[in-house]
This record gives sequence, C-alpha cells and structure tokens, in this order.
Amino acid sequence: MKNKLMFALLIGLFLIGNVFALDSLGTFKQNDVVRITQVCDNAVWISASVSFPNSTVAIAPVNMTSIGGGEFYLLWNNTDTLGRYDVRGISNGCEKNFAVYFEVTPTGNTGGTDTNNYWWILILLTWGVAFIGFFGKNIWVTVFGGMGMIVFGIYVLTQGITIYQNWVTQIISYLSMGLGMFFIIYPLVEWLEEQ
Repeated sequence: MKNKLMFALLIGLFLIGNVFALDSLGTFKQNDVVRITQVCDNAVWISASVSFPNSTVAIAPVNMTSIGGGEFYLLWNNTDTLGRYDVRGISNGCEKNFAVYFEVTPTGNTGGTDTNNYWWILILLTWGVAFIGFFGKNIWVTVFGGMGMIVFGIYVLTQGITIYQNWVTQIISYLSMGLGMFFIIYPLVEWLEEQ
C-alpha cells in the first residue's frame, strides 16, 4: 500500500511539473538585446507582451515583425532587471496563443553553468585565511588573507554571486573589501610600532 501511494505521488508530481512547464528562450546577459522569436507558418500576425520579473507588464501587446517563412520576432532591450521575464502572445494561426520566458543574469549564464557558483568556497578560503591569521597573531597570513578578501570583494562587485548581482552582493563585496583593508592595515601598523 505504501509503495503504491509513493508511486502515485511521484507520477502526480511529474505530471504537474510537465503541465506547468513553459518553453525557455534561454538565458541572456544583463543589458543585452533579446530577440524573441515565434514560428507559425499559417499566421498573418503575432502579438506579444513582456512582463518584468516582478510580474509588472513591461510592454503591452505589440505586433511582432514578420521575416517570412512564418517566423516573427520582437527585439527586447530593457533587460537591466535580473530574473525571469515572461512573454505571452496571441496570433491568428497555429495554437492561437503562446507563453514562453527568458532569464537575465549578470553574465548571461544560468546558475548551473556559471563560473562563480563556487563563491562560498572563495568566501571560506579568503575570509578563513584572514581570520586565522588575525586571531593566530600571524601578521603576514593576515595581510595575505586581507588581500584575498579585497580581490574577492572586487570580483563579487563586478560579477555578482552565482546569477545574482544586487544590493546583497554589493553589501557582501563592500564588507569583504572593508574587512580586507582592516586585515592589511591593522597588523602592519602593529608590526611597525613594534619595530
């Protein structure tokens, strides 16, 4: 009985996931132009609207441009907000309506392939070296760790963390750079005073 219930639950979750799945147009870099395309061989017109990641309507339905062969496109250049943009459309042919989405990230990569997925390892290494050196009273390890924290802060400020680049990542980067400066200056001043 338990196995049958588990099997039914798993099948139900699988079917629900497929019912609500939308096609993705891909992931694009922040502030790049996105080419939204639809193909419908028997449509004379296709109209589409775009919603920002916070679900507000970014553009009311506008006619997409036909390039022949049933292909229509819309160029979207308002991609300064990070997240998922939903595109909904209607036409006089094919399935009559469609819904797709695209993602916008700082690097144009998804969370799974982004090179800065390992940010937490960088935090542990750079911050760990600095704190171990500081509390272990090792001046040069502290300075080295502080330099690493500054480099990490600059990296986070320019690239974001994973697919995000927002006020949280800015706070993390400024905190890392500030602590890094402290870990460089404080031990060096103490060392100079001892000389």
